[in-house]
Amino acid sequence: MTAGTTVTWQNGDGVAHTVTSATGSADTYDKALAAGTVSHQFMTAGTYNFFCKNHGVNGTPPTGMHGTITVTP
Repeated sequence: MTAGTTVTWQNGDGVAHTVTSATGSADTYDKALAAGTVSHQFMTAGTYNFFCKNHGVNGTPPTGMHGTITVTP
């Protein structure tokens, strides 16, 4: 995706989650996602690793419930 794009995560299972930047991510964010949605705008090109603090483990790369977003200029 391109810089300036907003990503929205949706919790569809009713279990509390987070969307948390992992070590080495190009940005820092920590959003609670107990229900509904949360959003984050990625303004700078880079690789953004994230994980759920309740169901994953921070690291490079994170493990468990995690993902990666790649932003291009």
